[in-house]
Order: sequence, then structure tokens, then C-alpha cells
Amino acid sequence: MSKFILKNAFIEVNGVNLSDHCSQVEIDDGADEVDVTSMGAANKETLLGIGDAQITATFFQDFAEGSVDGTLHSIYKSNTPFAVKVRPDSGAVGKTNPEYVMSESILPSYKALSGSVGAASTTDVAFKNAGSKGIERKTA
Repeated sequence: MSKFILKNAFIEVNGVNLSDHCSQVEIDDGADEVDVTSMGAANKETLLGIGDAQITATFFQDFAEGSVDGTLHSIYKSNTPFAVKVRPDSGAVGKTNPEYVMSESILPSYKALSGSVGAASTTDVAFKNAGSKGIERKTA
């Protein structure tokens, strides 16, 4: 079994490739745990309920036209669902480089500026699920 070191991940937000400004990305696809334990049970019984999805990322801030701030600020203000795409590598989508797509996401909050003297300014964002599809995994 091969191992993988993340070096060149791809992240696209609302059609804008922000990979060259991203230092961290995480895909979280889960569901509510619903306790359905009934009387007389010796152990708890759990079923999966409604799904929930989130993609988080850390970007180095850039105020240039069409870059990080321009992209994130406009989608935050629009309150309109948009797509986020993430791949382990920037290469083509395939069986060994799946693309995870949250086609209906929202950005509930946006910190446009964060940092200290002499440090890189970064912004941490959490793209939340805004539709019934959640995160889809594509290999072609």
C-alpha cells in the first residue's frame, strides 16, 4: 500500500483556482449519529442521520484583483451557493487523483485580515454545505 504526502493539492473556489495561495485544506464529510437504542438492549445502537459536509482551508491573503480577497469577499457577500473543488494533486482527475466537489456551498463568515507584525497574513475559511448533495467524489 502506497503512502501519500500532500505537496501540490488543488483547490478551486467558485471557478477560481486558489491553489497557489493555499497552505492547508481539509474535507470533512459526516452525518449525525442518531441513538436508536430500545428497551432491553445490552449495548447502544446507532444509525446515521442527516449528512453534513464542510471544506476548510487556510489561504495566504492577497488583495490583488481576482485573487483570495476578491474571490472570498464576493461569495461571502452574495449569500449565493457556489462550488468548491479539491483534489490531492493539481493533475487531472482520475482514480488515483479523485476530485471532491461540494457544488452547493456557502461561506458563513470571512476574516479578511489576520496576522501580526512581520508574519504572513492568512485567512482560515470554512465552506459549509448549502444543499442536499453534500460532497461528491469524482474519478473521471
